[in-house]
Amino acid sequence: MSSPTEEVVRAEIDQWIADNFDPDASLVEWRDRLVTAGWMVPSWPERWFGRGLPAWVESIVSEQIRAHGAVGLPAGAGAQPRP
Repeated sequence: MSSPTEEVVRAEIDQWIADNFDPDASLVEWRDRLVTAGWMVPSWPERWFGRGLPAWVESIVSEQIRAHGAVGLPAGAGAQPRP
């Protein structure tokens, strides 16, 4: 995704969650899916299991994950959401 817009990011993460979120999956399994797809910390480089996206994307991704009733990045895990 090059030069993403807020709308594109929301649509992509929403579709990914719709395709991958299973409320019956364990927390470990869910977080593994987020890491593998690069959505756990999307601003990190791909080589670090991110997506190489701008830092502002993280707050949108966290918001959308919560909107779907899923659990995202634990607090204090090395990534800070942007205000």
